[in-house]
Amino acid sequence: MRDNEFLRQKREREFQARLLAAVEKPKRRTFWELLNSGFVLWLLSVVLLSVGGGYISNHQQCMKDADTIIAQRFPLQEEIIGRQAVFLTAVQNTKHFQEAPAHPDELSPSTRGSSYSFYSNASYLEVMDHFSNWKRRIDRDEFPDPRFNSEGLRQLEGILFSRRYALIFPTGKESEDELNNLLLRRRLAAQVMREDSDFHLTLDNAHTYRTSCSPYNTVMEAMGYEMKIVVAYVPSSIHLDSFISALTYEKDRIEANLQWLRQLGANF
Repeated sequence: MRDNEFLRQKREREFQARLLAAVEKPKRRTFWELLNSGFVLWLLSVVLLSVGGGYISNHQQCMKDADTIIAQRFPLQEEIIGRQAVFLTAVQNTKHFQEAPAHPDELSPSTRGSSYSFYSNASYLEVMDHFSNWKRRIDRDEFPDPRFNSEGLRQLEGILFSRRYALIFPTGKESEDELNNLLLRRRLAAQVMREDSDFHLTLDNAHTYRTSCSPYNTVMEAMGYEMKIVVAYVPSSIHLDSFISALTYEKDRIEANLQWLRQLGANF
């Protein structure tokens, strides 16, 4: 009898142990087990594909924009030089100051000298603004000759881009000689404007352009920021002496005409 009671109690304890094991809380999964689970792997793959696809799309757009900036280089410069050439001719052919245009946009029509149909409806100032925006997107390496790097050109460009030398207007009380002086100053101002464009065209031609759509630039462009997505550098294979000779000649002409303008009374 006692043996039967012992066996019954043993079976009850075994049953209780199995029952407790069945309702015991499952063990918590480790981080790596969770990470390797099917759902998490699927979720990560969706996120990576979305982010990767978005980055590739934005990178392609960045490259396209950079290629467009590089392709605009010659058309923009030729458009500006063409407008300036017509303006310079108009000023030089004018015999009286009152008839001389003060700015390329005062030509009739104002788009005279336009070389490209896609700029034909834009004013000279609009083309210049477009050119300024174009330059802001380019990260330009310093020119090897310090006379023509950013520091060496700062003073000259400060005078040229202020355009104060071109704002030559009469008061209405000038004598005939004073009006002739103003006409000469306006002709010189137009000449300096054209020489400055030739100078920067030579400087730009010494550089090679390439796209610069790094991951940082690509992300910032996608966020709406305008980054420097083009790099301009002077290749080691270039024949630098010819460019330096041309730049020196053009810079000397600009400075000589600016000095002449000062002697004639131009205030800048």
